[in-house]
Amino acid sequence: MTKLNLPYLKDIYNFYRTLNLPFRLLPLFKGAFLGQHQGFEITASDTLEAFRTLVDLWLEDEQLVNVMPITNYIQRVIQNFDNDTTYFYDKSQWESVYLVNTTGDIYSHADAYNIELSHGNIFTTAMSEIVAGKLHQKVIENALQRIAATCRNCPFFGKQCSGFPVAEGNLEYNEVDELGAIRCIVDKEIFKHIEYRLLEAGIISNLGNANMEKLNIPHPVPSLACV
Repeated sequence: MTKLNLPYLKDIYNFYRTLNLPFRLLPLFKGAFLGQHQGFEITASDTLEAFRTLVDLWLEDEQLVNVMPITNYIQRVIQNFDNDTTYFYDKSQWESVYLVNTTGDIYSHADAYNIELSHGNIFTTAMSEIVAGKLHQKVIENALQRIAATCRNCPFFGKQCSGFPVAEGNLEYNEVDELGAIRCIVDKEIFKHIEYRLLEAGIISNLGNANMEKLNIPHPVPSLACV
């Protein structure tokens, strides 16, 4: 998703719907240098409004359309009403994404291209040493601090949300205030929106009961068309 295709979200949805194809919409990732995406930039608030639109399109549609990450968000809301399981993102145990610059420097998603927060260089150091090294431990601690500062009092933390979006500091999903604190924009508000819509439709109740059959949410598919 970029600034230029946001006005055509419904058309994009209908295109894949007509072809009966699953698809995934991802907000444009921050550039490697200032001005790289000039004219295409997308804010966290833009992402939120786009996802709200897609949630409404999905819920109002009689045809099942697997549109990611919307179906994931809806599934997580319903699962939370089905059980009391909690889960938290633990960067020290598993980090699913590493970014590797052309120079060989390795970064976490949150710290992309900030050389001071590089874990090390894959051209000179074994990956096992990088993961166990002091630089990596430093960014793990930074992630824990972000979660503690932003997620502690969130009603969705540990339930619908593991804290990953804040831990990894995605600017496509969050904003940073004048004091440097992260404000969770997308995940917190999209969970609120989905809960409201499902309560309104009678899919879930305040008693915590859910009817999965009413939604028939599909399992994730191995390959997704991207926009």
